[in-house]
Amino acid sequence: MDALFSRAVLSDLLEQRKQELGQEVEEIPADRLLNAAEHDLCAALVQKYRVDIPTLLTDRIAVHDQGEADVDVRFEPSRAIFDRSQPFYLKGQRLTVAVPFEGDPDLFHYRPSSFRLSSLNADIVGHELRLTFQGVQLSAEDVRRDIHATVAGIEEYLTTGREQVKPFNASLPALAEDSVKRRKQRLLTQRGMVEELGIPIRPRAGAPPTYALPVKRRVPVIESVPTTSKPYSPEPVLAAEEYERILHIAQNMGLVMERSPSAFERIQEEHLRDHFLVQLNGQYEGAAAGEVFNYAGKTDILIRWEGRNVFIAECKFWAGPKKFHEAIDQLLSYTSWRDTKTALFLFNRTRDLSRVLAQIPALLRQHPCWKRDVTQTEETRFRSIAKHPDDAAREVVVTVCVFSVPSVDGEERPA
Repeated sequence: MDALFSRAVLSDLLEQRKQELGQEVEEIPADRLLNAAEHDLCAALVQKYRVDIPTLLTDRIAVHDQGEADVDVRFEPSRAIFDRSQPFYLKGQRLTVAVPFEGDPDLFHYRPSSFRLSSLNADIVGHELRLTFQGVQLSAEDVRRDIHATVAGIEEYLTTGREQVKPFNASLPALAEDSVKRRKQRLLTQRGMVEELGIPIRPRAGAPPTYALPVKRRVPVIESVPTTSKPYSPEPVLAAEEYERILHIAQNMGLVMERSPSAFERIQEEHLRDHFLVQLNGQYEGAAAGEVFNYAGKTDILIRWEGRNVFIAECKFWAGPKKFHEAIDQLLSYTSWRDTKTALFLFNRTRDLSRVLAQIPALLRQHPCWKRDVTQTEETRFRSIAKHPDDAAREVVVTVCVFSVPSVDGEERPA
């Protein structure tokens, strides 16, 4: 049988895996790294390099084999053996017990920071530890006691190992993210592109969060992100802080509707969208082509830069789960590159707004393109990361903003 936990030191393995993770990031082909969905790449690295100490399945311990054996009894002091330098065999019994486990078999060879001086022996066969006991006269009580003592000793090592690897595993997400970001930044810099490439922002001094048309309007901040097809020509995307500013403007417009219900109770759907467009156009201007926000089939709000859409929003009235999924489908169909910022402005004219809000998270997760949620602090705003319908490596930010819109004489529209 092999001596367990004696071949190498666990702390050395953890340090080695850190080095290997960083080295793998360095060896990923540049175009593949730049075009990968960063969150998915980091998650794959964490999964690959995390250390999961095996778990013994003690409820499935079973006898694997039994039979006769030649037992070397030269070290038994009660026997009169004159030359103990040579084996002295007597016929006896052999019993092999299988202890199944889950996890990496190789980790049974690594010694944790705290260990005992006595050795623990077992054969590692697949995902089983084989414990062999033999003697001239084996008794069930002795074997039961030896099995319990050996398994308890192995469990002690494994428990110590789990505590040792816990902080290591917790550090892997940050390590992977840092390694990927640093190399991506270096690659982009080498290609003459920096993250801030685009149109500089020109904020209007003292611009209030209201809806009066300002004299000067904001220029949307554009960042650069590479595409799969053109890795050397990064596609423009809207900066995250600018994305939040747009949603904040829309949210404030929603507050205006809630606080002045008589002004909006008879308004038609297309005119309601006009109010959002007016406020957004009042805050932004395009550097190359007039107004940034405009209609596309009277349903879309979008920002264009160099002829390409970098922000897309759909305005829809809540009409139940089926129509909600159709709206998400329509929104995603407009996207054509990774990391596009999108939004669904959902207008609710039913009386039970809480019921509508309660349905949104589950409906987003049910969509076939949903990948993960993003934590939101607003109770009427929900954000998810979706994959592009035609390319799972391209991620799209989808934010659903729900607005309560008054109806005529309090009449409720069915959802």
